Amino acid sequence: SANEELESSKEELQSLNEELTSSNSLLDEKVVEVEALNADLNNLLNSTNTATLLMDVDLNIRRFTPACSRLMRLIPTDIGRSVDDVVRIVDYPALSDDCQQVIRGRPVDDLEVSDPDGHWYLRRILPFLDQEEQVDGAVITFTDITALKRADHLLRERNEKLSWQSSLLSRAAPVVGRDMQDRIVFWNKGAESLYGWSESEALGARSHELLKTRFPLPLEEITRQLLENSVWRGQLVHAGRDGSEIIVQSQWTEYHNAAAEPEAVVEVNNDVTKQKQAQQALRESEEMFHTMVDWTYNWEYWSDPEDNFVYMTPSVEDLTGYRREEFDSNPGLIDMIVHPDDRIVWKQHRHAVKHDDGNKSVELMMRIVRKNGETSWVSHQCRPVFGQQGQDLGRRVTVRDISAQKLAEEQVHALAYYDPLTHLPNRRLLMDRLHQAIASCKRDARHGAVMMLDLDQFKTLNDSKGHDMGDALLIEVAKRVLGTVRAHDTVSRIGGDEFVVVLEDLNEIASTAAVQVEYVADKIATELRKPFSIGDQALEYFVTSSVGVAMFDDGPHTPELLLKQADVALYQAKAAGRDTIRYFNPGMQAEIDARSVLEAELRRALQNDEFRLYFQPQLDGHGTVVGAEALLRWQSADRGLVLPDAFIPLAEESGLIVQIGNWVLAEACEQLKRWQADQRRAQLHLSVNVSARQAQQAGFVSGVVQALESSGANPGNLMLELTESAVMRDIKAVAARMQRLIDLGVRFSLDDFGTGYSSLSHLKTLPFSQVKIDRSFVRDLADDPNDAAIIGAILAMNASLGLPVVAEGVETEEQHAFLRDHGCSGYQGYLFGRPMPIAAFEDLLAGGAVVGN
Repeated sequence: SANEELESSKEELQSLNEELTSSNSLLDEKVVEVEALNADLNNLLNSTNTATLLMDVDLNIRRFTPACSRLMRLIPTDIGRSVDDVVRIVDYPALSDDCQQVIRGRPVDDLEVSDPDGHWYLRRILPFLDQEEQVDGAVITFTDITALKRADHLLRERNEKLSWQSSLLSRAAPVVGRDMQDRIVFWNKGAESLYGWSESEALGARSHELLKTRFPLPLEEITRQLLENSVWRGQLVHAGRDGSEIIVQSQWTEYHNAAAEPEAVVEVNNDVTKQKQAQQALRESEEMFHTMVDWTYNWEYWSDPEDNFVYMTPSVEDLTGYRREEFDSNPGLIDMIVHPDDRIVWKQHRHAVKHDDGNKSVELMMRIVRKNGETSWVSHQCRPVFGQQGQDLGRRVTVRDISAQKLAEEQVHALAYYDPLTHLPNRRLLMDRLHQAIASCKRDARHGAVMMLDLDQFKTLNDSKGHDMGDALLIEVAKRVLGTVRAHDTVSRIGGDEFVVVLEDLNEIASTAAVQVEYVADKIATELRKPFSIGDQALEYFVTSSVGVAMFDDGPHTPELLLKQADVALYQAKAAGRDTIRYFNPGMQAEIDARSVLEAELRRALQNDEFRLYFQPQLDGHGTVVGAEALLRWQSADRGLVLPDAFIPLAEESGLIVQIGNWVLAEACEQLKRWQADQRRAQLHLSVNVSARQAQQAGFVSGVVQALESSGANPGNLMLELTESAVMRDIKAVAARMQRLIDLGVRFSLDDFGTGYSSLSHLKTLPFSQVKIDRSFVRDLADDPNDAAIIGAILAMNASLGLPVVAEGVETEEQHAFLRDHGCSGYQGYLFGRPMPIAAFEDLLAGGAVVGN
């Protein structure tokens, strides 16, 4: 019936629904299972160190595993790009070529490649097959094999260590080797005997835990010292297998692998337990003694026969800056504080102390470097200590600070043998060096030379800028001269601006040796001609030097004689115009002797009033005598009348020119006073030459004032003549002195105008009342058109400045006429009168105006 069919259909539908529900449940289970498999696959891919790339036949990336991101820095946007564009991290330029080979069906070998960070990979390329087993691309894998490579490297190193370990294991002394994690890697028979553990028991154990090591310093500090120095020495306390305390003197040494990296530490341990026990007993028995010694100022310490400290006084910290505990924990500190330059003699001293026989005390004076970096001199006095049976118990040492004593010795030595300004050898040390040089030349049959060097015009700097500037220049000169000679030559300062250079070991041929000397002299002169920048204001100063040379060979020479000869040659060099070199010859000595005689006679001439004033008339443009120039003559009792050219240069050099100049001023003022008493002569002026040295004297102004006041002369009639050389040394100082005298009425004339290089500037800056044309221009006036042009320019220039001009050396009417026609206002020369005594000059005045011979 219909109901039955409907009920049957309903049952069928219900059955189908149950089947569908069951199928859905099964499907859900499969989905979960697939998702789990996918998750496992992803986890597997993420966990592996193999980077896998899938490429199509055109070598474009289709997929890659997560390891590619980690190892090869690929990113999702790299999919679809050429493999050559994205695989950049490994050094593998032939990647695409190898992939093409595989795609074409030709396999390629596996290959090891590396990246810049030192990682290694095994590269493998396989064909990628589709469902029909057709090649549809390529699969590349990069497997990280860095660990394998390192293991292989370590294996080779391990083999290299076998021979090294066997040598250490065979030592009689206990040797323990441990890796950088403190695991014991070798243990020789000596270690077995000392500590009680066999090799098999010790290997692999942690060294410091097994031996219960007690360290004198924190282990980190010991490790730092070991890394810095590759070795550490000190005392350790270990525990044996039976629990006994074992004291060892240990030396740790680093072992490095082929890559120069620290890989192991080797300990060589010497058992000093019995010695330490004996020392402890000794320590206790001397406790009272130590208490007393602790209060001593000196640093006292005792050491055992192995140089380990037994006792040390607290005063060690006062002397070295280090505490007793630092010496106890680091026995090598005693060597470290020794000054580097004294360590060789210190080692010899320690060896002598340890190995010399007898009971003698050994002392060494040396330098130590304190903890704060300061250096001190100490006396290290060591005495051996023996027991009742004569056994060696060690050393007792007293260390005293002798810095003050050493400083005093050095100061005395420096004062005795060195110039305090330049620190060059002084005359005493120079004489010693000269003795040695002379002996050396005699022994080797070679030549030597003494060079005496004097700075030209040094006194000008000293007088004008002060002694501080002069001293600064001398220091710089010393440095430059030192820099031009050999290390074994001697440079000495013997006083003032005089230096002496001793050259040894010159050629055996005299002419060749002289060439060598000239070469050195030229080097010195060249260096000294370079400008000096001296003082706080960096004053630029130029220097030249005169050099006198005395050569010597294997003949009978003495230092005194050589210095005297060099001084004679120096005088000749200065007389020749300075900035030159002269060699001594016997004729020079005669000249020097004559100079000495002349200087002595000049001094007597001052005392005996042998100087005289002569007067040469000066005329105005109308031919009238308006004054005279006072000229010096020497009426010698032995030589007769001596002209100034014969003695003025020597007076300048010797300094007598100042006394002579003061005498001239006094006599000139007396003559002016006598003329003032005669109405006909009252307006006459008198010109007096002032030397450069006299003008530079601090008492120059007071000397002129005294001459005027004592004589009563009218200052307006006194004309002082200064040359350019007298003013150019210190223009400001000279100008100030001139102005003080001008305020009194004294006038100044610029003498020898035209011969200097800065005459115009002097006219503009100095208060001159008159200019005198140098006779050298007037002399050749008629024959040399250049001189005529120069005189014309001088006259025109001074006319524009309103300064009257006096021409010196007028001897002919032609000269007189030229000068008159070009506006010269005053004349002086043989045409009008030679220099004459005062009586003859008075007769000339009585005759009226002079217009010719």
